[in-house]
Amino acid sequence: MRRLIVAGIIGLAAGAGGSLPTGVSAQAPAAPRFLPPPQMPSLFFRETWRQTRPMDASTNFRPEAGVTPGAVTNASLEMKIYDPGAKNVTAYLKTPPPGSGPVDWTGPSCVQLGGYNQNPAPAQVVAGAPSDPPNLWTGVCQTPVGVTLRHKESFVNLTGLARIKW
Repeated sequence: MRRLIVAGIIGLAAGAGGSLPTGVSAQAPAAPRFLPPPQMPSLFFRETWRQTRPMDASTNFRPEAGVTPGAVTNASLEMKIYDPGAKNVTAYLKTPPPGSGPVDWTGPSCVQLGGYNQNPAPAQVVAGAPSDPPNLWTGVCQTPVGVTLRHKESFVNLTGLARIKW
């Protein structure tokens, strides 16, 4: 009995293998409708950062250092650092807090400029292949800090698809 039911189901499936009733034609699926891509906002500004610390001749490397407005390479930008603990930097240089060393307290605030891909780029780096872009580092800061970059002549429209990528 089971063989007969299975054979009957297979026969029905084979008989209904996509044939249409007489007089009915197959329609091609409708082509997908695509919209034009949205207009992406352009890059407002770029900052590559200038390393200000002297080169270490033994390694051809500029170590991280406290960031100052002199590190900004784009003349149209103004940098401001908001560090409520900046008044303690000179004391921390003499007696660093746990987890930091005197080298972390060489700038006007706790914000450091680090990275291997420096401007100008070094011939070689201590840790191997250059892979760490110039960046602002706040790892040793004892209080919340902020760094802002302001375009001196323009404002940014942050509506629609615009976004800030830091």
